[in-house]
Amino acid sequence: MRELLNCPNCGAPIEKDYCPYCGSVFLDWACFDTYKPTFVKVRDRMTGRIKLMKLSLYSVSERIEMEPTTLWCDDQKYVNIGPPDVTIEAEFKPVPFKHPLSEKKVLAIEIDEEKALPEIVRDALRGLER
Repeated sequence: MRELLNCPNCGAPIEKDYCPYCGSVFLDWACFDTYKPTFVKVRDRMTGRIKLMKLSLYSVSERIEMEPTTLWCDDQKYVNIGPPDVTIEAEFKPVPFKHPLSEKKVLAIEIDEEKALPEIVRDALRGLER
């Protein structure tokens, strides 16, 4: 998301794909090609660990619902349609990949949160089957 100059959440200047001040992450959905899998970091909030997974985008669906609100004033009926409720659902499939330290294909590599800096992640992914 290189076009963003300021975080839409807190307004701070951003440098990469996340805000260094509030931690908001900006996903670039254009990088998820339905024909090519890509490596993704996924944080498990319960354990604090981050999984590196190879995922393939399976499907994306969008649902827009608008619920009207009926108001009565002086025996007249007014129908107000409020802002839409938009839901975007994306389904991913994990893709097994070969890691140099394993003889079998794996679905994920777990790393600690403090070791999840972009440089360390890049080094962990180096040599993986693409």
